[in-house]
Amino acid sequence: MAKGNIFTRLVKKAASNYYVTVVQPASDRWVKIFGDTPNLSDTSLISNFETIPDLFLITDYIARTVANIPVKVVKASGKEAKNSELWKLIEEPNQYQSWSELIKLSFGYYELLGNAYLYGPKPDAMNQVTSLYCLPTDKTRIVLARDKTLPAWMNEIARYQVVIGGKEYNLDPAMVLHERYFSLRYDDGSWVYGISKYIPADKVTRELKAIHDAKISIVAERGAVGFITNESEMPDPEQSKEVKEKLQTQYGVLEGQDKIIVTTEKLRWQQMALGVQELQLIENAKYSFAKMCQINGFDPVIFSTEGSTFANKAEAVKEMMLKVIKPKVESFYTALSTWIAPGYAGDRIMPDWSQVEELQADRKAMTELLEKQIGAGIITPYKAAQMLYGDEVDNNPPPDLYYLKSSLKLATEVTSEEPEINPDLIRQMAEENGN
Repeated sequence: MAKGNIFTRLVKKAASNYYVTVVQPASDRWVKIFGDTPNLSDTSLISNFETIPDLFLITDYIARTVANIPVKVVKASGKEAKNSELWKLIEEPNQYQSWSELIKLSFGYYELLGNAYLYGPKPDAMNQVTSLYCLPTDKTRIVLARDKTLPAWMNEIARYQVVIGGKEYNLDPAMVLHERYFSLRYDDGSWVYGISKYIPADKVTRELKAIHDAKISIVAERGAVGFITNESEMPDPEQSKEVKEKLQTQYGVLEGQDKIIVTTEKLRWQQMALGVQELQLIENAKYSFAKMCQINGFDPVIFSTEGSTFANKAEAVKEMMLKVIKPKVESFYTALSTWIAPGYAGDRIMPDWSQVEELQADRKAMTELLEKQIGAGIITPYKAAQMLYGDEVDNNPPPDLYYLKSSLKLATEVTSEEPEINPDLIRQMAEENGN
């Protein structure tokens, strides 16, 4: 056993009066899976994205879903501006990409690496962003104005530095929108960067990679995967020999290809069951993939191909859209609008949730409930509109007063006097009800 091996350290820590069984693994790959020295650079995370199907599937799914959310331009008054200057930027953010492609790339970096940078150049003497580009996160560095060990409130960003093809580009920080996951580290300038959520998931990621490698190894090196049974009587040896000779002489089957079965009998292929190791790999892969989905905040049933129904998949997608995608998108477009609006007379880019099918059923049900609550004087129209549309209603707010639907009057104007009782009218209504 190699000196310093993890199992050696475990043995040294064991009490002397205990019997200890030491197991030497066939490969140190399994030790590396659960080790504490992962390679967590942006380059290695991108490599994982390119080589681990599970990681690619989740990251691509989130980025693609966000990119497909329709957007609209809204003026400061709250009215939609379909032909504004800002809408022209959305139609062509740059000469290489559509808006959807730009957002997908930006969120791909954001979801995988924890940081995303949008670069918006402004021509001289203008405050207007004329185009948008997604900077490569793995090639972008933040340069602080002073000593990087200083805390945030004593420092500032001097520039964003991008190195591509050996050439260095220094960008004005006012022209870069930096979106990031939060980080709890606060030393050596690390607080200016976000942390990738796949750093705490590194052990799961490495386990998935090892599982896929092991599957390939098993398929390549395993023995028989099944066997052939004869469902008829024993074959005729002479007849089989004649057929084999005919194949070799007339149909060009070479003599080296004699590992074939030639018979006129009825044969049947019987697939062998998976071994214990293969079944364990499948279970481990399911667990690890489920853990990756939990890290992203949604149910793995979204990607399930067995044991799920259309109904629970649809419900999982709706839940994911409401609790994961919507907050991400709202936060992103709020930050983007705050950054870009000064050059466009306060116009903002907002997601158009009315065109997202998964949210319409819930919105309809909520609208019907709020209508009843307004009519019963429980909430005001303004509060109801806020629950449906958020802060968007502040630009053109409905009344913030309580109403009663029965009288169409303000609740404060309704008297508490009891109506006069007419015995004849009550008798008449009782008779009609009986009939």
